[in-house]
Amino acid sequence: MCPKKVGSLALATLLLSLFPWGWVGEGAQSQAPSQVHLSWSENDVYHTMTAMWHTKARAESKVRYDLHPHNSWEDYDEKALGKAHEVRPAYDRHGKKIKTKFSGFYHEVELSGLKPGTTYYFRVGSPDSFSQEWCFKTIGTHENVKFVVGGDSRRMYEGERRHPLSVSNWPENRNKITGAAASEDPDFIVFIGDMVLEGANQEHWNNWFGMMQELLVKDGRMIPIVAVIGNHEMGKHPDTESTYDWFTGLFANPGNELWYSLDFPNLHLTILSATGGCIGTWWEGAEEEAPKQASWLEADLAGSRARWKLVAFHVPYYNCRSAGTGYASEVYLRDWAEVIEDPQYEVDLVACGHVHNYMRSFPLRTEIEEVAVEKRWTNVGYRAIPEISPSSEEGVSYIVQGGWGAPTDPYLEWGRCKVRDFMAAYTSVHSYTLIELEHGKLYLSTRDFNGKVYDEQVFPYYVEEEEPEVSEEEVVSEECE
Repeated sequence: MCPKKVGSLALATLLLSLFPWGWVGEGAQSQAPSQVHLSWSENDVYHTMTAMWHTKARAESKVRYDLHPHNSWEDYDEKALGKAHEVRPAYDRHGKKIKTKFSGFYHEVELSGLKPGTTYYFRVGSPDSFSQEWCFKTIGTHENVKFVVGGDSRRMYEGERRHPLSVSNWPENRNKITGAAASEDPDFIVFIGDMVLEGANQEHWNNWFGMMQELLVKDGRMIPIVAVIGNHEMGKHPDTESTYDWFTGLFANPGNELWYSLDFPNLHLTILSATGGCIGTWWEGAEEEAPKQASWLEADLAGSRARWKLVAFHVPYYNCRSAGTGYASEVYLRDWAEVIEDPQYEVDLVACGHVHNYMRSFPLRTEIEEVAVEKRWTNVGYRAIPEISPSSEEGVSYIVQGGWGAPTDPYLEWGRCKVRDFMAAYTSVHSYTLIELEHGKLYLSTRDFNGKVYDEQVFPYYVEEEEPEVSEEEVVSEECE
């Protein structure tokens, strides 16, 4: 929470009513900051914070910040400078020229040398055109962190086929989930991909970032986003203008910005890139992605001794769909599952999206079976054969959390999206998952935007196997989420 400055509330309220997005001087409207969001561009959540925003015209990339709130741009004691860039990729992943160019400039400024566990007030922009004031809080070195996990907030395609029991109500449900997640006052959110329908559509991004700027705020505190790339960020459907540059141009993440890790108190968070190389989520794209991350993944997990370890990527190999069909997720299963489930690395949770519902598995150990398939792209597929472990400390728990507002995939008795034996909990409502670390335990809770709880689990725990009940009807789901 950002406390109000004593004696300035009336003036601040008046200024906000006159200039709700900050101050824009005469003739400087095109330099007005918009789509402001926070993240970490290096693995130091205690001493750094990175701000990004958009302007229509070239403008100064500056952040003014302080330990106290101010009504004037000039009153802040600290400032940080960054750079602006354009998002205008030249070639797609096939070497073809890209015609789409985003307008305006995207600004990135890292604030460094900050104090752990401290609230800072900030504005972005320039003296002639600056934003409203928000605050952020750095992570304390011994803090019990709380964060939200979720993904898949995209709109539907025009004419997209969905089962009658599927729920969309976009963007209202997307916005409600965002507001509900922010109301939990998390230290950050892990957004597991498919923010937008098409990564090469600037209007889609304008809408998403504008919504996040408005709603991903709790009592004036802007909540940082740990962004995970999804297949829909890659370009246009199914494989047009496909490039990672749309995503990396709009977010500020560590390293190559696609696979990276962040360390929090008692938590190591590993992010991977699982897109299939395009919106279509294709096998050959997964064959390019998965192998080159495997060695990095192993080294990353081996280098952490955190009490809790969570791995996040978009396309899941455990979900409601059948396994061993030649879908791209099987490549990630083949190349990553053995590393993730290696007992020496002590991974606790894997969080994915892509399928538009929620499920949590029992703790699992996986055997991988090679199977024959008849696909244009491969004649060999891979099937996960899960074995339920006696406790959460002897296996890895997988969650799919794709319920941030995209059209849902209902769990039904017939059809391809079924309740599977490895599932400990499931729901197809729009939802988010809250994770809290406290007193050596991990508390997981999945909720809808009205606060109804659909799943709760405290880790570590011992397994009591029960068959989930199936209570819905048949559905046919889309192959490409």
